[in-house]
Amino acid sequence: RPARELLRWQACDMSTRLRFGPDWQKQTVQNIPHIIRHPGIGTLFGRFAGKPALVIAAGPSLDEALPHIQRLRKQFVVISIARPVGRMKRHAGLVPDLIVTGDGQSLVKKQFQYKLPEVPVAASCYTHPDVIRGLNRIFFMEMESMGLPDWLRGKIGELGQIHSGGNVATAAMSVAVALGCNPVLTVGLDL
Repeated sequence: RPARELLRWQACDMSTRLRFGPDWQKQTVQNIPHIIRHPGIGTLFGRFAGKPALVIAAGPSLDEALPHIQRLRKQFVVISIARPVGRMKRHAGLVPDLIVTGDGQSLVKKQFQYKLPEVPVAASCYTHPDVIRGLNRIFFMEMESMGLPDWLRGKIGELGQIHSGGNVATAAMSVAVALGCNPVLTVGLDL
């Protein structure tokens, strides 16, 4: 079973790399000036040790949960993917403590139209450059599945690696764990 699981994840990783890898490599190179100027997510590792985190994804169950999140907001470090941020702000006045984006596709640009300038963003190195240019508080992260080349890591140092797990919501959960949050709860993760 462990061998089968390892092969399955590597096959999934490989298909993603074959499909998006060349674009993501180009985008990483375009982002180098920003990566050099902004800190890595590793600077936040352990900072929220023992504090509970609520990771918010964009699934339909989020709507039902918004009033409860609003009521309990102060009890959590709220980490959201980009997509539901506008909906959270409009319907419940909720602002996350951190937004996570791990996707290098250009379609992510529209998810940042509701970006709140005061909220920091944990972004993969290969996030679309148009998204990066619109952000002012960025913590770059290296995704284990699409690591930086050694020559670049040597220039910028360690950013902090995050396990993406196949989608941005699982990357956000990995960020919460790396920040030291415990427990990590999710809402809107309707996969």
